[in-house]
Amino acid sequence: MQKGHGRKKASMPLFFIFLCVSILLLKTEAAFCNYEDELVVRADELHLSSEHYWEVLVHYKNGLLGTKSLIDDPKFFLSDIGKKDPDAELKATVRSFFQKPLDQDNHPICRFPARYRWLKDKLGIDETLLPKVQCGRFEDTLSKVNPKSAVLVFPDAFMNSPASMFGHTLLRIDSAYESKLLSYAVNYAARTDETSGFTFAVKGIFGFYKGYFSILPYYEKVKEYNNMRDRDIWEYNLTFSEEEVERMFLHMWELEEIYSSYYFFDENCSYNLLFLLEAARPSLRLTDSFFYWVAPVDTVKAVIDSGVVGSKVFRPSISTRMRDMLSKMESRPQNIGLKRANNEMTPGEILSLDIEKEEKIMAFDLATEIIQYRYANGDIPKEEYNVKYIENLKARSGLGKGVDHFYTVSPPVGPEHGHNSARLFLGAGARDSIDFKEVRFRPAYHTLADPDKGYLAGSQIVFGNIIARHYEGKGLVLEKVDVIDILSISPRGKFFKPLSWKVITGVRKKTLHLRQRHSIIYVNPGAGYAYGNNKIGLFYVMAEVDLEVASELESGYSLGGGFSVGVSKPVTDRWKLNLSFKKTFYKAGDDHTAEKLLLNNSYSMTENTGLSLEYSSDKSFDYREDEFCIGINVYF
Repeated sequence: MQKGHGRKKASMPLFFIFLCVSILLLKTEAAFCNYEDELVVRADELHLSSEHYWEVLVHYKNGLLGTKSLIDDPKFFLSDIGKKDPDAELKATVRSFFQKPLDQDNHPICRFPARYRWLKDKLGIDETLLPKVQCGRFEDTLSKVNPKSAVLVFPDAFMNSPASMFGHTLLRIDSAYESKLLSYAVNYAARTDETSGFTFAVKGIFGFYKGYFSILPYYEKVKEYNNMRDRDIWEYNLTFSEEEVERMFLHMWELEEIYSSYYFFDENCSYNLLFLLEAARPSLRLTDSFFYWVAPVDTVKAVIDSGVVGSKVFRPSISTRMRDMLSKMESRPQNIGLKRANNEMTPGEILSLDIEKEEKIMAFDLATEIIQYRYANGDIPKEEYNVKYIENLKARSGLGKGVDHFYTVSPPVGPEHGHNSARLFLGAGARDSIDFKEVRFRPAYHTLADPDKGYLAGSQIVFGNIIARHYEGKGLVLEKVDVIDILSISPRGKFFKPLSWKVITGVRKKTLHLRQRHSIIYVNPGAGYAYGNNKIGLFYVMAEVDLEVASELESGYSLGGGFSVGVSKPVTDRWKLNLSFKKTFYKAGDDHTAEKLLLNNSYSMTENTGLSLEYSSDKSFDYREDEFCIGINVYF
């Protein structure tokens, strides 16, 4: 009995210890809860959910249906109604900091460092009352990136990639490393393998793609842009302090692998990156400058206008370097360089030629550029590239230094100096004997008739072009709606042999039977060759297919083929001339022939204003109609 009584007495201290520990834990939890509530009340009193920086961190914008975040990924929100309720999201964020750290790296303190640092500063949060969290992955990445400065990067337009026709913007975060390839790139882009420009544009217009933020080494981004062989890059160094760049990085971390619906016209790569710049310096308010249309070049201009760009660097593509070299060479070193690149001459044969040393240097350097271009283009395997490249370098090294100017590429006019992307045309004219007044509007982007300064010469990209006319005695008429109008005129030469192409679709008025004008739906693709020089400008010829659909046509449609020829010539720095002729033979459906002659003269008065004088002659169903129009273009 005594032994059993002893065991009972021994268990009493354990019970009291358990009871005391439980009370302490309950008090601690109660303290946490009370402190949580205290912070939430304090946030209410300070109206933190109405502050601009909170709107930046959660990407809130006011719209017709109220306030909502532009982020669509549920993982980004800590409140079930956080997408549309800034106050609920802020309170949920504060409370989330007190969660037990079951998964340290995904604890809200680690997952949302920008929110945490801002709220800790605003609310004066006592970190000793928070759970102990080790943000290993975040701290390791922050240490690797080591953000010191930031650069806005603009790869120029590339017509053969549907996602890059307007150019692209991304951010580069530089560290203390000298090599920029060791920096990190921040990118927002639609995830798609789409190669059709038409399909990409249609899906992008209606938000069928998910756009993701990503952070990756800059050299990987360069490698991903395997078409950068044809894309010049402009780098705009930002004047952010290290503290501002770190704030930018904290928000980047919050956005990594977070998606939002990608919209081609507004919520695109360039617009979403502006939130990162505002996270660094909230006073910029860059996202407030755009509403229904955002082109990458427009965001570059907005960043420059905000005063945060200190200097810029031009990095020419391989093809730009080659074209510049060719412009400084006579035909003999050009031919030798091409033969070497084609394995038609060995390095020893070039060295033994009885020509000037400078010509040999030019030939070797040109051959090296051609070999690099072909490898980047996937035209030669790595093994062949390595052998030819090393052989060239060995032979070239014995010739000494070349002439400096031969390797210096003069930067073209920067994209920020081009006209704005939206255009309004106000004019008047006559179609045969009927006078009209005309309004044209297009939200994007550039035509052959527009000034080339700051844009890719020979490119035409138009979305949503609308032409309305008021005819004397007939009232207002919707003359034309171009849904998509893309034309790429790429000149061919000895070394570059690109294909020029076009695609245009929309609704327009056309004179049909009995000289009646009706609306037709049309699709007009084409492809061909282009050539150019300083005297004639860009000259092109294309084979084309035309499909027209209208109830007024026999069988409801016309299908045919034909050709077009044209020339685009900048006569002076301000005056540009475009002349084209197109003929189509419709053999399926409504059998007829159509042709059109178009002459356009445009004159730039300022960077964003100009005059346009246009004459056209249309013939279809044996009816010919002449048209004349003059007016003013305003870019905005």
